[in-house]
Amino acid sequence: MKKLVIFLFVFQTFLFAQSSSDKWHGKMGPERIERFKKMRLIETLNLPEETAIRFNAKYNSHENRMRELRKSFETIQEKLADLLRQYEEQGKQQKFSDKEIKELQNLIDQIEANRNEINIEEQRYSKELRELFAPEQIAKYYLFQRNFEQELREALKQMRKDMSKRRMREE
Repeated sequence: MKKLVIFLFVFQTFLFAQSSSDKWHGKMGPERIERFKKMRLIETLNLPEETAIRFNAKYNSHENRMRELRKSFETIQEKLADLLRQYEEQGKQQKFSDKEIKELQNLIDQIEANRNEINIEEQRYSKELRELFAPEQIAKYYLFQRNFEQELREALKQMRKDMSKRRMREE
């Protein structure tokens, strides 16, 4: 917890020090937060160097695959939204044509296949964790994931409040 507070202080300092969002993104963007998260996770699990290296490789592989799947999922959803928007813009009051129904069904099938791939990837990664870690470490891993995300959201919310207070004082 103490290290998270230090991280948040440093994060906040960089955020206030940088006026440009590009500069902020370069210094404290998602990649840097992800590196910090992995470092904290390795510390929390108290991993020896060899295990940490193996974990890091598995974690990176999993995260890259999940990013690909989420991006694909978003792309399919956008196509679905575009198709529905086009239909509504044409002011159609009747039912979808056979061609439109086939397009919709194809996109729905793609979404379901993508969700299935996400589940398969999660199961694969979970199996790798069970092979790499003791049960206590797996439990700590899952709790760390939940807590880190909650603490990060809370820290960002607090930073927004602090930023708005600071702006008010500057005016």
